[in-house]
Amino acid sequence: MIHKVDGPRIWLNLPDGTQQRFGPPTQGELKKNFALEKNIEYMAHHFGIERLGFLTLTFADNVTNFREAQRRFNSFRSNILGKNFEASVVVVEPQKRGAVHYHLVVVCRSDIRTGFDFTAFRECQNEYRTNGKTARFYALLKQ
Repeated sequence: MIHKVDGPRIWLNLPDGTQQRFGPPTQGELKKNFALEKNIEYMAHHFGIERLGFLTLTFADNVTNFREAQRRFNSFRSNILGKNFEASVVVVEPQKRGAVHYHLVVVCRSDIRTGFDFTAFRECQNEYRTNGKTARFYALLKQ
């Protein structure tokens, strides 16, 4: 059942009690999309597209409170994101079930498009478990 007509957009009441909007994006959404597109274009040009990756983050315990989700994300940003990636662009959104999740475009420290040497990775792990951080470990890590 139609809830309201807002110019070219229509809001529908859904059976689960939520509302869904149909129609073209608002001016604000267009501006956000433009800024997002330009930031990602800049990252690709500045760092190289071969270093860009897409990352989606969700919470195992179905966090629906935006403030709590942002608190956890800020901790992740400080302790993980900033230490492992050179730059990122973040978009936050609720899932249909109401849980907050994040989409990121991240700049990796090396080329991630041309393949990953799984053999060297496994050898590196084995070297570390067996002998610790040896010269061979570092050589395999770099590989």
